[in-house]
Amino acid sequence: MPFPLEVVLRTHNHVDEFLKENKSQLYGRVDSEEYKHMLKRILDMGFDEILTTNYSYELEAAFNNQEIVRDSFLDSIAKNMLPGKKVEPKYLIHSCNVLKNEEQEKHIWHIHGEAKKTNSMIIGHDYYSRLLSRLVTLINRRGQDYQKAWIHEQNIGYSWIDRFIQSDVYILGFGFYPSEMDLWWLLESRNRITGKRRKLIFYGPDHEKTAFNPTINLIRVYGGQIKSLDIKTKGKNDNMTDEQKKQIDEENNDIYKHFYECALDDIKSNMRINRELSFEGEN
Repeated sequence: MPFPLEVVLRTHNHVDEFLKENKSQLYGRVDSEEYKHMLKRILDMGFDEILTTNYSYELEAAFNNQEIVRDSFLDSIAKNMLPGKKVEPKYLIHSCNVLKNEEQEKHIWHIHGEAKKTNSMIIGHDYYSRLLSRLVTLINRRGQDYQKAWIHEQNIGYSWIDRFIQSDVYILGFGFYPSEMDLWWLLESRNRITGKRRKLIFYGPDHEKTAFNPTINLIRVYGGQIKSLDIKTKGKNDNMTDEQKKQIDEENNDIYKHFYECALDDIKSNMRINRELSFEGEN
């Protein structure tokens, strides 16, 4: 069960109290060189915007070479929002974290909220439904503006929703559970609005890419491409000893690390091709 629903079950639907008492435990940490390397590689890929459903701050920590995430560090992170507006208290549709140094600037969008701002965290069916309502309102308000923007080769709006609609999107490390109804609705809307103008590529290990996988087939129906990498993990059973299960966990961890490296290589190749095509089109 996905965490946003599991926590409802475990707390008997007393989510707000749980979050206020345990929010610092959800900040995350970068406690290994391997993890730091992977996060750094994502940050160095050349993305302008990174959308994450994580409430935690591993990306921000890795960018700033922080192992442990503390309130003082989070307070130092710059915010970006609509001109003349404050950071949204609940649904972070127009607010993102800005990571900047002499070499680059990244915008990190916590699309389901941040751990430090517990009121912003999307957990449980009620919060998902309220967020979905806001997505519908924003998309309907845009009306034909997206279509006009295509004609003039411009991007409009400033929200993570606008970025998702108008950009090439690479999905890595996100399972698209059925409970993510806000993103399923947005995926369908994106396909209806953009058609083939922008691509969306979903990456996953090969064992998840069977012909009978409804998640994968639905992503295809909504215009997504599937990149099936030849990565297969090992299973466990009740007849195994604890030591054998631990060994399989370690082997699977190495397999998943290889999967992420292969996926990032493919994304980098796609981005390079896109830049080359764009340059040729301008000449």
